[in-house]
Amino acid sequence: IHRLNYQTFVDEVGQYAGDGTGVLVDKFHDKSLYWIAVKDGRVAGMVAAHDQPPFSIESRLTNGALQSLGGPLLEIRLLAVHPEHRHSMFLTRIFIEIFEHAQRNGYSHLIISGIADRASLYERLGFQPLGPAVPSGAASFIPMALPLHNLPERSFRAAAAYLGRKNRVTPRQPISLMPGPVELAEVVRRAISERPVSHRSADFVERYETARAASRARAEIGRAHV
Repeated sequence: IHRLNYQTFVDEVGQYAGDGTGVLVDKFHDKSLYWIAVKDGRVAGMVAAHDQPPFSIESRLTNGALQSLGGPLLEIRLLAVHPEHRHSMFLTRIFIEIFEHAQRNGYSHLIISGIADRASLYERLGFQPLGPAVPSGAASFIPMALPLHNLPERSFRAAAAYLGRKNRVTPRQPISLMPGPVELAEVVRRAISERPVSHRSADFVERYETARAASRARAEIGRAHV
């Protein structure tokens, strides 16, 4: 994570000056939750998020736009994908996981400082500017927000495309159509996994009598139909 952070925001974007270590620890690292994409044992893409003020986006806003959003807010940071994987589904998949997390936990908006040169990328995801671009090092960042209660159509299309692909590539449990052994329903599996009941216990006697009564009732219904 720290190496990809350095590669993206020091070497590529130029937001920070490099120190030659190849490692950059984000200032909000200790309070962030990370979503990462891993390819062949390497972090190929990542996004971090946190919901604890102060937000880094606040330093790029002077018009009270953040307060007008309401809340609670979830700030997205460190959006980075290794150059080898920028034409993959990694970013879409990560963002859909974040959308689900944010909606499940009741956030009103996602907020982000988007790199100005890549504004079209954020807009395709549904983000809209809250103010003009603000310089930071050699880069400029646009404060942006995405409302979660009313996701734009483009975000739904991206989610549908991802979920459709996910359903196609996710392995399914094979089902045997041979005479045997038969597949067990989940309710049967759960029953088998339960601890056995002693035939001398009151619980067993109660279950036994319940089963006998149900069997007797079915038999009487059958005789009535005959």
